[in-house]
Amino acid sequence: MPEKQKIKESNIAFIDGQNLHLGTKVKGWTVNHARLRTYLSDKYHVTEAYYFLGFVSGDGDYKRLVDYLVKKGKFGKMLFPNKEFASSLYKSLGGEYFDYLESPSIKAKIAHTHK
Repeated sequence: MPEKQKIKESNIAFIDGQNLHLGTKVKGWTVNHARLRTYLSDKYHVTEAYYFLGFVSGDGDYKRLVDYLVKKGKFGKMLFPNKEFASSLYKSLGGEYFDYLESPSIKAKIAHTHK
């Protein structure tokens, strides 16, 4: 009999590029996008990632989508660049639904390293 294959979850990431850029820049570091993509794949089994850019992005860009996905039990985590850039709109979610990229263990994996 053939062995059962272990099926990984398949997740999609939606990245607010403006918030990511500004939220790390204000803290004096930048994200290496290739390393971020690897981190998302390894940690959250992200198979598709969409990076959105905007001239003016409001804090509630994804709020309705997040609320819907939480209600349906399909939401994973929201990753904020830092605590200051975490919108107050999402504080009601609870800690299990978000993390901060500035956390030393995450930042070490995704920060752009200068040679």
